[in-house]
Amino acid sequence: MNKQERLHMIKQSNRKRLLQRLFLAIPAALAVYFLIRTDGNIWVGFAIIGGVLLATRYFLSHEAEAISRLSEQDQVKRVVTLQ
Repeated sequence: MNKQERLHMIKQSNRKRLLQRLFLAIPAALAVYFLIRTDGNIWVGFAIIGGVLLATRYFLSHEAEAISRLSEQDQVKRVVTLQ
C-alpha cells in the first residue's frame, strides 16, 4: 500500500468517526452546563465528564490502532501510538 492509498483510507475513516465525535460532544456540553448551572450537586457534571473522557480514550486508542495497522514500519507505529 503506497502513501496515497494510506492517506485516502485515513481520510475516509476520519469521515466515519465524525459522527462518533459529535456524539461525544453532546454529553460534554451537557456536563459543562450541569457544572455551571447546578447550585448544589455538581457530581452529576463530573460523572458525565468522566464518562466522556473514558469514551474519548477508547475511540482515540481504537483510531490510533487502526492507523498504525496501515504501516509495516515499527517506528511509524510508535509515533502514531505516542500521538
